[in-house]
Amino acid sequence: MSVGEILYCHATRQTRWVGPGHWFFHTGQYAQCAAAWKDRHGKWHVQIDWAPSGKQLPDPPPTFGSIEEVTHFVSKFFESEVRKVKPTEFPEPDL
Repeated sequence: MSVGEILYCHATRQTRWVGPGHWFFHTGQYAQCAAAWKDRHGKWHVQIDWAPSGKQLPDPPPTFGSIEEVTHFVSKFFESEVRKVKPTEFPEPDL
């Protein structure tokens, strides 16, 4: 089991630290771990920014029917709960 949780937010406009998009942040690693987007055909995709030791994304990468399916996939992939937060609640990067 992974230490920490995954924070998820959907930003519709630029905030101080988060631009428009669907973002996932791993609190245990204190790093963005994934991003999601919807293509013009209505399919959802996920980009995993780093993988826990021993994990790899399936090839070809999966597509999803909803952001809820993406969130479930991210939760299973990182073995952590996902909690939805406001963009203003997303952690600030260490500068």
